[in-house]
Amino acid sequence: MSNMEDAQSRRSPGSTPSERESGASVATEPSPLRGTQTLERLRERVEAVARELIRLRQQNAELVRRLAELEARPLAEEDAVALEMDQDAEALRARIDGFVQAVDYYLSQEDAVESGE
Repeated sequence: MSNMEDAQSRRSPGSTPSERESGASVATEPSPLRGTQTLERLRERVEAVARELIRLRQQNAELVRRLAELEARPLAEEDAVALEMDQDAEALRARIDGFVQAVDYYLSQEDAVESGE
């Protein structure tokens, strides 16, 4: 066998010049099993996405229902007092505690005057 014939016999299928030009290569053709596995994975992913879409639609419907309920309710009762806090909660609590202590002091002074102390 000549060197040229030996080199040609060692080439893989699809490596001859005519096969390269035509694009016909045995090595690049997917096996039927691999194609089936790919389609199966794709089908599983599509089904997972469809399930997630259904779940999100249900969640969205629930949120729309809850929003409608909240919008139907008044923000505050008609006889309720609305309180807006311009300061942080701790500062407000300290102020309220000061008012409570002042009221307690005046009430205790009033009780002392009434009892004759």
